[in-house]
This record gives sequence, structure tokens and C-alpha cells, in this order.
Amino acid sequence: MVLSAVLWCLVQLCGAQCRSIVLSAALWCSVQLYGVKYTSLLLSAALWRSVQLCGAQYNSVVLSLSAVACSVQLNGA
Repeated sequence: MVLSAVLWCLVQLCGAQCRSIVLSAALWCSVQLYGVKYTSLLLSAALWRSVQLCGAQYNSVVLSLSAVACSVQLNGA
């Protein structure tokens, strides 16, 4: 909930470009703290929520960012 609030505030302040950076950082942190399995569940919930709030176009952006970040975390840069 705190992360969602922080993300929302950052998006309001600096727009979509900043949002992608924040999403990547949040994903990396959650993988480090909770592991890949829990993070995938968290991402699924966040993705569903973003579809409800912002529609399919935003959903595709979140999905692509999440996939790239997960790939980097699992396979290395």
C-alpha cells in the first residue's frame, strides 16, 4: 500500500518516464526481499489493478516493463 501511494505520487510529479524507472526499482527491491515466486504474484495483482484503473494501453506498458525487469533479475544483465 505504501509502495502504491509512493508510485502514484511520483507519477503525478514527474510523469510516465519517471514511472518506468520507479517500477523497475520497485520490482528489483521486491525480488530481493521476497524472492521471485512472491514477486510474480505481486506483479500479477499490480497488473490486474492497473488494468482496472488505467485500461489496456497502460497495461501493456506495465507488462513489458515487468517482463524486462524480471528477465534481467533472473538471467542477469
